[in-house]
Amino acid sequence: MYSVQKEIDNLFDKWRDKDIISKDGILDENIYWNSIPRIVFLLKETYGNFTKIAPLPLEYKDGWGPDGESYWFWRKLKSWQYVIQVIVNRILNSKSNNVSLEIQEKDVNNIMEKPLTGVGYINTKKLPGKSESEWDVIYDFAQRDAALLKEELKLLEPQIIFCCGFKKYPHYSVYECLKIIDPSFKDAKDLSNDIYESKGIIAINWWHPSCTGNYVNWNNLISIDHFGNSNVMEKVKELNWKKR
Repeated sequence: MYSVQKEIDNLFDKWRDKDIISKDGILDENIYWNSIPRIVFLLKETYGNFTKIAPLPLEYKDGWGPDGESYWFWRKLKSWQYVIQVIVNRILNSKSNNVSLEIQEKDVNNIMEKPLTGVGYINTKKLPGKSESEWDVIYDFAQRDAALLKEELKLLEPQIIFCCGFKKYPHYSVYECLKIIDPSFKDAKDLSNDIYESKGIIAINWWHPSCTGNYVNWNNLISIDHFGNSNVMEKVKELNWKKR
């Protein structure tokens, strides 16, 4: 049976550091390819010995989390996946332009306690890092491995690339890494605050899931200042994403 994850695993053999790289890709192919939208989380690097990420090992066949090195890491990713998919499906199934952004907090809290699955998961730097990332090093790896990372993204056929992590002063971001990996995002259309579109793919420039604060949370993500903006919703309607 054909597996995109196997194609990704073959791609890892081309990496310079193939013996010690973080092996990522798709968390449950069946769920991923049947999801609307297909979300890929693009991160900086892995931490510690968490390197065998995809395919999901048998003992974690239902997904990663909710507990981990950080209490919030998997829970935030799960909440972001859930609310984006809810809003996108409302937009695509609505015959009007008035789409509700309201999601019950209790529903999100419940979903956060479930493992993360059915998404793409890519580390920009494939070598394990420290508890606090060195951004200059992340950028160097994005540049060095840009062609391979672009091929990995291409295999995943994302509809949304969720860039996890940025620093304001001085400014660094995973979205800047994406622009190194796929230069088309240098000319991406600015849809809203931290939301961009290029060639039918929406990119979200957001915080790292271990960060805390209301500005990081799912309700700010889908507010009218960000993903809930009318420009974003109109673009989603126009793109009319389908399952693979």
